Amino acid sequence: MSGKDEESNGTYYLSYSYANHNLRMFALGVDGNLNEYYWDYSKKQWSMMWSVINTECGVYGKCGVFASCDPKTSPICTCLRGYVPRNVEEWNKQNWSSGCVRKTPVQCESEKVIKNNSSVESVAVEDGFVKLQNTKVPDYAEWLSSIDFDCRTACLGNCSCKAYAYDVGIGCMLWSGNLIDIQRFSMGGTDLYIRVPSSELDEQKKKNHAAVIIAVTVSVAGTIGIVICAFILWKRRTAMGGDVSFFLYTKTT
Repeated sequence: MSGKDEESNGTYYLSYSYANHNLRMFALGVDGNLNEYYWDYSKKQWSMMWSVINTECGVYGKCGVFASCDPKTSPICTCLRGYVPRNVEEWNKQNWSSGCVRKTPVQCESEKVIKNNSSVESVAVEDGFVKLQNTKVPDYAEWLSSIDFDCRTACLGNCSCKAYAYDVGIGCMLWSGNLIDIQRFSMGGTDLYIRVPSSELDEQKKKNHAAVIIAVTVSVAGTIGIVICAFILWKRRTAMGGDVSFFLYTKTT
């Protein structure tokens, strides 16, 4: 360390000489990200060695409200089940700041009127929940000391509750406001349950039923195709006077 007294203005300067000459610099970007740089003597420039935010999803509220961010998908932002982009034009241009809005209002404790012959019966229609696995849960949670089942009941009984989650180490978490800063992980995280109207659940059941029908149809069609091919080969073998049993049994030597 060396010092110098500048007599002209009375300022005293100190200079330091580091043994390893490793220079470090921290810089806060306009996006709120804090980066650490080191001076690369060979390239004679600053190079980044560490960053608080490693992916775009690390930016707070990247996808807006009622949307989730997954850095492994393209685009990275997706509206939650039961929600659609607030501004489709902006969303398609990958400007997700306006977020998403609910597609269909929740029923809560509304009643569905069913006509049965000449009588009218009132049946309560409950909302349901869809599970979003491996998530970083939204900001601004309300905590309850409750078991998993009571957590669902508590959210279902409050019409303003939009989602809930349960973590063994934290307990029951409820969200009544906007769901913001949700991230998807490939593993880990917490299961988040999003409140949706019963119509959304019915739609999902139809999709699952259709998927099952398609899978069964493809399987049956494949089996029929194999049988037809085997029958054709058998007929050809028979016409040529060959050994039919060759196509019926295969002996491994």
